[in-house]
Amino acid sequence: MCAFPRKTGFRPHRLGAGAADVSVHNLHDEPITISIRAENIEENRTQEDKIPIDETVTLESAQTHTVHNKTRFGSKYTVSVSVNNVYTEEANWTPDSGGGLHVIYDGSENVIFADEFA
Repeated sequence: MCAFPRKTGFRPHRLGAGAADVSVHNLHDEPITISIRAENIEENRTQEDKIPIDETVTLESAQTHTVHNKTRFGSKYTVSVSVNNVYTEEANWTPDSGGGLHVIYDGSENVIFADEFA
């Protein structure tokens, strides 16, 4: 018996390859506009993989925005975050499992980067 349902267009993920999500959480009690950019800093990357994430979103209080499967396992990224165009913080990150990166803003003057936050 097949472990995957047989449906037209259904494809299981390739074994050995993977991608991680990046989630942005607004824990502040006011809406924010947040920009997030992930730049692949490896020398052997393709031009297409150089900046897989570069977007700006407005989040209400207690809202989360997730960018699905744009960063590849084992690649190295510099992740930059700007909140309300006031300040920018960045961190280096290498996705290594499906837990992804969680960027958390709580209204203080810093941004928390949490790898595989549960």
